[in-house]
Amino acid sequence: MNNIKLVWLDELQKGVFERVIELSGGSQQPTSRITNRQLNYRVW
Repeated sequence: MNNIKLVWLDELQKGVFERVIELSGGSQQPTSRITNRQLNYRVW
């Protein structure tokens, strides 16, 4: 077993949203479709 953390799509989306808000000083607010648990899959 290696030390690579599993990343799920919803986690990636949340992290990107938070980072965009941080980097833009709150002037950009990302949007997306509603989270669908059936389409949440591991990306790494």
